[in-house]
Amino acid sequence: MMRVLRLKRGFEKGLNIELEPYELTDEELAFVHHLAKTKYASDDWNYKR
Repeated sequence: MMRVLRLKRGFEKGLNIELEPYELTDEELAFVHHLAKTKYASDDWNYKR
């Protein structure tokens, strides 16, 4: 958890912004899971470079 906080603070300082918490909607979360399974977990995606 401490690393996440440090990363957040680094972005805020480097970009001179203040990040705010945001919770994904159920629809957004479902889409994230869909992409993780169908796109980003595929060999085609991971080895195409």
